[in-house]
Amino acid sequence: MKKIKKCGFVLIVCLVSVIIVGVYFINQNWTIRYASVFDGFFGKGNWKCIDEEKKDSLIYDEYEINNIYPELSENVPGKFHNWYILYDDGQNESIWHITDHVYKINNDKYSIINHNRLSAKQALTMELMDISFDVIGDNIKSDIIEEYLPQAESDCIEVGISYEGGNPKPEFYDKLLKESWFKCNEVSAERYLSMDTADFYIDIKAYDYRIKKLSDTEKDHLMNSLETIEQGLRDKYGEHASYKIYFDDFHQAEHKAQ
Repeated sequence: MKKIKKCGFVLIVCLVSVIIVGVYFINQNWTIRYASVFDGFFGKGNWKCIDEEKKDSLIYDEYEINNIYPELSENVPGKFHNWYILYDDGQNESIWHITDHVYKINNDKYSIINHNRLSAKQALTMELMDISFDVIGDNIKSDIIEEYLPQAESDCIEVGISYEGGNPKPEFYDKLLKESWFKCNEVSAERYLSMDTADFYIDIKAYDYRIKKLSDTEKDHLMNSLETIEQGLRDKYGEHASYKIYFDDFHQAEHKAQ
């Protein structure tokens, strides 16, 4: 009887250990822990994790304790995860990168009682927001920039959404995640530009190393398109049109919606 009780106790301990380890690994893997968030943003059945990796950080350290030889305890590079998400909505296919690096850096910098400390869910929402910025940038480039510029010139330009005043507060991401339009195929510049919880704007940059590959005629045409692109943004976004455009020091523009 004692032997049976002992075996039962050992089995319970093993089972509890397995559960604890399983919960730990699930918590570390955002694609499992927050599958419902991924479903909400990408659409259920439209995404899957095709690769992941664990890397050493060059920005933050972790203190590694050696229980056997305490004197050998030391600071070591912190670890972070990258996940690569294949998104396919039946019309377009793309691969997006999600990382918990920013989350790890933030949590290393701020204590648990600091109001700037991000939760894992808030940090994931920030990652998804960055993806939405790229999606919107591609749409603006297609709808406006490429309407005025041939491909060689438009290839010099990158478009996205950015914001003034530093990173939004952590609670901003809680509100953003609840927005009905916060989905990969529904996000738009208008949504962000009309928000009063952060100061968003359209960010358009031309890269010098790309411009150098253009002919003189193409360079002149690109630079002279500044006012046309400005007008296109104003026509498209009306009173919400906030933007910064930079081609070079002599060709740049900025407008902030009132």
